[in-house]
Amino acid sequence: MDPIDIADLEHGFGGPPVLSLPRWRVAARGQAVVTGPSGSGKTTLLHILAGLTVPDRGEVAVAGHRWAAMAPAARDRLRGRTVGFVFQSFHPIRALGVLDNLRLARRLAGRPRDDGLCRRLLDELGIGALAGRRPAALSRGEGQRAAIARALAVEPALILADEPTSALDADNAALVARLLRARAAAGGAALVVATHDERIAGLFGERLALERRP
Repeated sequence: MDPIDIADLEHGFGGPPVLSLPRWRVAARGQAVVTGPSGSGKTTLLHILAGLTVPDRGEVAVAGHRWAAMAPAARDRLRGRTVGFVFQSFHPIRALGVLDNLRLARRLAGRPRDDGLCRRLLDELGIGALAGRRPAALSRGEGQRAAIARALAVEPALILADEPTSALDADNAALVARLLRARAAAGGAALVVATHDERIAGLFGERLALERRP
């Protein structure tokens, strides 16, 4: 069963389609990058894959489940168990420290507490010393790495990353790309990264290039 199976997808936010994808699949343990100019639908595609947006037309199946056939509450439960989403911004619980945000993500995903895993992720991303820091005290780049750690902490079957290196220098961008790929491979997860960043896009063998529609 392919973790991602799309057929005849179109979405236009109530107007002409901004995203049109006749067919796209990502195989089990597959790793793909989505590229294209601003406005080509990269973020929209990731939101559709995560069940956050229901497309105007087409079939979208993730891990054998068709999002459109599910009630919103069921989509939320499935997303929490199976999808790790790295948003462009951290979107944390601001009253909690970084480590506690990771702990909460695991609990909401139905995972047992595992501080060892959470701290290893923070260490691997170079922010282990910030485990107790509140999100407001993080730089943009630190927040981006914390968002990546939170997504990986739930041990998802599908990892979706939206511009995960946009706020990072070359060294940290390479570190993040390696960690995403290594963690996905180790956990048997599929990985889809949407990016403008050619520093990391070239690391992926499978590329979906979107074009901005007129």
